Amino acid sequence: MPRRSSRISRFLRNLAFGFRRELRPYEREVLEAAIGLASAEDARCLRLQLEARERVQRWNGDRMLMFGFPPGDDLDLIASRAGNHCFARVKLRGGDATVMVKLMTHRGRLSTLEFSKPPRAMLSAGHQILSAKRAERLALRNLAQHHDAEF
Repeated sequence: MPRRSSRISRFLRNLAFGFRRELRPYEREVLEAAIGLASAEDARCLRLQLEARERVQRWNGDRMLMFGFPPGDDLDLIASRAGNHCFARVKLRGGDATVMVKLMTHRGRLSTLEFSKPPRAMLSAGHQILSAKRAERLALRNLAQHHDAEF
């Protein structure tokens, strides 16, 4: 009986929030570039979370990709458990457009991919990753530069 209940609740969540689970090629490449910057344990957790996703939703002209997980799912979490945490920033080019993408986590779980502008140019086969950086390292470097500039 619990199995039927979970199937029904999953069906109702899908009706309410959408059925899509697939990632577009450029979304997967951004995720892999960001995960490649993680520690071995965080990379393992992020890959498990990606596989466990129940759905993805695209909002705001595809500028935001949100990950949906089954409620109460016991996922392994990354080390950073901050509320809204920018895990990594990835620079992506497709056609004539360059887009900055942030991988956001929330309390140790994948949360969103946030694009600086609609990634329409990335839908073509000709896109590439230009750079990928861990956000914590960027924040620490910027803080150090700001601190040095004050003195």
